[in-house]
This record gives sequence, structure tokens and C-alpha cells, in this order.
Amino acid sequence: MIRKAGATIVCIVLVLMGCSKYQQIEEAALSDIVNDYLAKNRAIRRISMYNDSTYSYYPVYISQHFLPLYYVRSTDAWLFLDTLSTPENDSLFRSLTTSERIDALDYRTWNNRVFLADSLYAQIENPIPFNHQGIGYIDFQFSRICFDKTFSFGLVWLEYMNRIGDSGQGELKLLLIENTASGWRIREKT
Repeated sequence: MIRKAGATIVCIVLVLMGCSKYQQIEEAALSDIVNDYLAKNRAIRRISMYNDSTYSYYPVYISQHFLPLYYVRSTDAWLFLDTLSTPENDSLFRSLTTSERIDALDYRTWNNRVFLADSLYAQIENPIPFNHQGIGYIDFQFSRICFDKTFSFGLVWLEYMNRIGDSGQGELKLLLIENTASGWRIREKT
């Protein structure tokens, strides 16, 4: 009962704060995170990505659907049990994984147009033609982002896949993100 009341209070605060402002920050953070992740994981994609000679870039698909973190917590609970590398990061991680805000952030869609900083990548809107042709592409799926009260840190679930047709390899991670002077960056991943 107390947990439900807490989630209700968080919902009211989000409404009063303006959901559109929260969503704008969430979308800006996600755009930064995609670019940060691609920059930090360049070696992974070079090894595992097939690139047809007709393409001078690596296709990137970014889902327009944000999963609720409470759903991720119920299906991938093991991610929430990890310990991060430093006591400070672990403390931030614990405060976000136990936040009542997680229960208030429902599923939503977004305008998934992201500026990709590296010209080696190009965003695709529909992965189906790539699947049918057996051409590799990068597939990102995200959850809603649970921010701390000051919007300095956040927690987001990521499914990253290198896909070729219906198969692929990748990883599921919870990302601890930080708002820096140059935008949102991945501070640590589980």
C-alpha cells in the first residue's frame, strides 16, 4: 500500500512538472547515449557487423518504443542485482533501481530520429528490408529512463544487437548515465 501511494505521488509530481519536459529530457539523453555507446563499442561492431558493399555506412535501427523499467525489472531482475565498480557508482545505481519513479514510468513511443555523430553510421527507419536481404544492422531497444531528482544521473535498460536476418548477437545492460557539460554519457554499465 505504501509503495502504491509513493508511485502515485511520483506520478503527480511528473504531471505537475510537465510530462513533456520529462520526455524532452529523456529523448535528448537517449540521443546522447546512442552516440556514446556507438563510440565506446566501435571494436564490437567492426568485428561482428557484416557490411554489404552497396552500403558505405553501418545501418542503425533505434526502436520507437520505450519499455517500462518495472517490466524490465520483472523479466531481467538479475540486472538489478549487479554491483558497480565503485562505491559511489553503486550507491547511485542502488538509489535509482529502488526509486519509486520506476513504477510511474509507463510504456511510450517517441520520435526516434537521432542525430548520429559518426558518419560511419546511418539511421534506418525500418529493419525489415535489411532482414529479408540478409544485411547486417545494429538494433537498439531502450527502456524509459529513471532520472534522479536533479536530472544529474539516470538509469536505462539497453538491448544492443548486431543483427543479420533473424539472428544476431549482443547484450542486455542497465546503464548508469550522467549529465555532463557535453551531454549525457554512460558512466557505467552492468
